[in-house]
Amino acid sequence: MSSPWTELDRSIGRRVGAAISQALDNIAPSNGADGPTAVIYLDDRVTAKDTTP
Repeated sequence: MSSPWTELDRSIGRRVGAAISQALDNIAPSNGADGPTAVIYLDDRVTAKDTTP
């Protein structure tokens, strides 16, 4: 049986899963349900080098 998922799909899934796991490792528990909501930004854009002389 063939999978509907391509290797690219699986790679993206692994990358997203790793990013979420890393972000969740850095969350401090709050004292109640009224605490701040965790927001996870996934941004893999390449940063441009500063070419200012």
